[in-house]
Amino acid sequence: MDTSCLRFLLIPFAIFVPGCVVLTVRGRSLLRRLDFSETLFVQVLISILCTSFLALILAEIGRFTLVNCLAALLLTCIVMGWIGLKQRKADAENGTEEKKPPLWPRPLFSVQSILLLLIIVVAAWLYFRPAEEFLVSTDAGVYVLSGINLAETGELIAYDPLLANFTPSLAAELLYAGPAPLMDWRRFWGIFYVWQWGLSAVSFGFLHLHRIWIALFVLVFGRVGALYVAPSFGLLSTSGVYFLCQRIFRSEEKPNRGAWIGLLGTSFLALNFVQIWNVRHPLSEGLTQYLVVAGFYLLAIWIRFPSTLLSAACGLCFSALFLTRFDTLPIVAFVYLLLAFRKPAMHPISDPDREKTGLLRSPTGELLISLSTGMAFATMHNLLYAREYMSDLIYGVFFKPALVRFLAAAGLASIAFALWLICRPTIPRKWRDTVLQHPWRVARIALTASAVCSLASILFWPLIFPSI
Repeated sequence: MDTSCLRFLLIPFAIFVPGCVVLTVRGRSLLRRLDFSETLFVQVLISILCTSFLALILAEIGRFTLVNCLAALLLTCIVMGWIGLKQRKADAENGTEEKKPPLWPRPLFSVQSILLLLIIVVAAWLYFRPAEEFLVSTDAGVYVLSGINLAETGELIAYDPLLANFTPSLAAELLYAGPAPLMDWRRFWGIFYVWQWGLSAVSFGFLHLHRIWIALFVLVFGRVGALYVAPSFGLLSTSGVYFLCQRIFRSEEKPNRGAWIGLLGTSFLALNFVQIWNVRHPLSEGLTQYLVVAGFYLLAIWIRFPSTLLSAACGLCFSALFLTRFDTLPIVAFVYLLLAFRKPAMHPISDPDREKTGLLRSPTGELLISLSTGMAFATMHNLLYAREYMSDLIYGVFFKPALVRFLAAAGLASIAFALWLICRPTIPRKWRDTVLQHPWRVARIALTASAVCSLASILFWPLIFPSI
């Protein structure tokens, strides 16, 4: 079947159509609070999240093809549209249907928007000159080769018939041995793992979300498209800094202050040498930066205008980080820490005809459910489909004896301190009763302790154990 005419349909379906459908059927209240450029940014973000998870599921089952990706995106859009129409019909029957706002807010050509467009043009001119030469054994080579393999075979692993001739003794001479508990696994120069000797299978290192987008670009633009994934996400994250600063620093007294601060931050990032170097190489830093900026942008909106749509999008955005890089766990821990100090009913879901109480029915509970569900999916995916890389990382880095002793001591000390606070007889009885009668406060203590331990262990263990 000739699918060459279908490949350019993947571009709008991957980066625009799902977000347009979602905002149309479930985001009308959100659209009232966004201007034209923000609406475009949020639509692209929601589309990227939908495409990422759908394409990742197709890659898991070995059915990652152009036709399957288009069919999955089209089916998802149809289902979401049908659910939205049913919900709108039910709201109309109950008399609670919202007044229909325009799908696209009117574009306002202000000085700030013109300057933002100018910065984006300059950044695109700097970013879209990707590096065309790099070593196969480096991170860039691993990402490109794995993405091309996924686009051409539809699977996350590769098969090399020459490996069938490798005996364990020959492999011991030519390949690197794995960590101590995994000596049966071997590794090429670079992060290429050889496993299941009879099948000649090679598993690529690193997590999978970045190579998913490399594969999508290869499906549309050919192999050269693998070089333009990092510049694309670098450009999106550069523009996202403007919207994030605009939301954080906006005030009623000075409505344009946030826009000017956003322009300043965007221009500094766009012209930064480290930023230009990273986005010119096919590395995962561009996608990681985009997810971080977009996640905190959604969180900034959610704090003031909580909704189910924002909770779901924000949770999936932060959980997608764990599908991109392992070292983004401190960011997720920081989000949990923010939620731990947020009262469950600080911003209850507004519905005059229905009262919602409790943690799970509050906006904080919805975001916790979304984030925890996404993190559970990411963890299971990494353990099942990136087990060689995860095992190499865990056993080869984090399970060093000195670090294990440090983490075990820190964890036991935290648990002992929490039990001492709760059970110590000299503590006033009302304090113990307050803690025991309010599970959310216990959860807050647990989330805080785990987040602090995670941040401390990841950020400071190189200083404590420099030889690891």
